[in-house]
Amino acid sequence: MVPLIILLTRYPACAGLRDPDGRTFLHFAVQKKRLNVVSFVCRWWGRPYSKSVVNVQDKNGDTALHIAVRDGELDMARWLIGNRHSRINLQNNAGRTPMDLANGGVKSGFYFGLPLTMPGGVWSPGDAAGKKLAAVAPLPMAGMPVLTGSYAFEGFVVSNTLTFICSTLATFSLVYCGVAAVDIQKRIELVSFSLALLLCSARSFSAAFAFALYLLLANVEHGTAIASCVMTSLALLDGFWFLMASFNDMSAFLKRKTKRRCWS
Repeated sequence: MVPLIILLTRYPACAGLRDPDGRTFLHFAVQKKRLNVVSFVCRWWGRPYSKSVVNVQDKNGDTALHIAVRDGELDMARWLIGNRHSRINLQNNAGRTPMDLANGGVKSGFYFGLPLTMPGGVWSPGDAAGKKLAAVAPLPMAGMPVLTGSYAFEGFVVSNTLTFICSTLATFSLVYCGVAAVDIQKRIELVSFSLALLLCSARSFSAAFAFALYLLLANVEHGTAIASCVMTSLALLDGFWFLMASFNDMSAFLKRKTKRRCWS
């Protein structure tokens, strides 16, 4: 590592040296999982060797970012994406960008610690559908959700946001319950508050699931999409009974108060 730093510092032109397959030392660093080398190159984005090497493509058209994404090296991919000179939308000889490789590498199942994707995915410059649209309309910006612009998509975003907020607040509340300095009465209140938030989170998650299903099925199986929304709505009717119980409790309270006190 130290000889490499000295070599790059004194002779930055060495960074552009390639092997017969067009690979630079950065390609090899990613393949050999040398995170310290990748982080060193990307951290000093103002140096000449950083600008000259991060976008170099080998004989297959792959940059170091392509290799990092294909191999599932998230830490290296973060460093390469964070470099100001890195062009994250470069296509290889197969016409695939790093984002295309990332989407193609997602397998079915449950994942923890990975971000959620939008229903229908997002646009990328290499999408065939995007190229078809270019003839009749401007090409959508990379990263823009494909199904944006409908009420169902807005409902999905709002429901998903509520799910995240309620579940996060419930988690923080339950963690605070574990503090030894909190008295038992306060803990009971916090647990009740967390349960209410978790219930709201579950309802919002169900709504987001129904909106996502409708977005994906509306144009191909409209009847199935409507049926899924109706079944989800029936499952959420328990919220209606909760509102009715709250209304009855509030009515009983208001009957014991004068109009002036109620306004107060």
